[in-house]
Amino acid sequence: MTADETGVTRFPERAKGYKRNDVQAYLARSADLRDKGFAATPPKRGFRRNRRLLGYDPQAVDRHIAELKREAAASGLRVLPAFPVGTRVARQGWQQYQFDGDWQHVNDLPGVRLRLTRSKFGTVRQLTGSRAEVLLTRRFGTITLANGQVLRIDRRGQQVTDPATGEPLLWVRGSNFNGQAGGHVLFPGQRYLMFPISGTKLGNAVMTAVSESGAAMLWFRRTPKHAALIEIVASPDCPLTSEVLCAIALTAKWLGGYFANGN
Repeated sequence: MTADETGVTRFPERAKGYKRNDVQAYLARSADLRDKGFAATPPKRGFRRNRRLLGYDPQAVDRHIAELKREAAASGLRVLPAFPVGTRVARQGWQQYQFDGDWQHVNDLPGVRLRLTRSKFGTVRQLTGSRAEVLLTRRFGTITLANGQVLRIDRRGQQVTDPATGEPLLWVRGSNFNGQAGGHVLFPGQRYLMFPISGTKLGNAVMTAVSESGAAMLWFRRTPKHAALIEIVASPDCPLTSEVLCAIALTAKWLGGYFANGN
């Protein structure tokens, strides 16, 4: 299905059916991911149901999604893990990707130490290396790397593009916010990162970037003395390519967003 096709897809309606907005949002997400080489699985807890108004017939929707799943498998698309729709994820995050340690154990992790800082008004952000060298600077809609390369961020912060070639480096889909760890960074070639969080509050939380193979690539934590400072440890198996540096710059804020109250 293309994005245009999902916009006109409709199903029979019945009492206590699936909420239409949930189904349409899922179909739109599936079409967007398909364009990038990924397939979305249905929400683990299913779609919400309308208790008073009519909703989409669950059997018709389930058959349609099963057909999409078969098409994705035949096309060789990589399945992107599903997250609940309209429900709150437990604060401990996904158990299978739980950080094996606590906030203090970040000091003992092997790898390269990085720091992300921001200016007083948050308009400029810098990512520095272990020797305080500037690796990346972000200003509004641009990212400038240490080698002088300038990359473009779209207005919604969902895509980073190399203006010289017009090719995208990565896409950001979802976010970690208000107890939901629903953010992904997608890369060309069916690669991705997801960002589960361990901890009960921002002061002891660790956000881990986990690759499609299940390997922990990055760890993020907020430093206690500097509210504007995020420490990142890059695994020895995680090369600091331009796309990884951009992913760090765009997702570090998810650590604080996870503990934000959206109510």
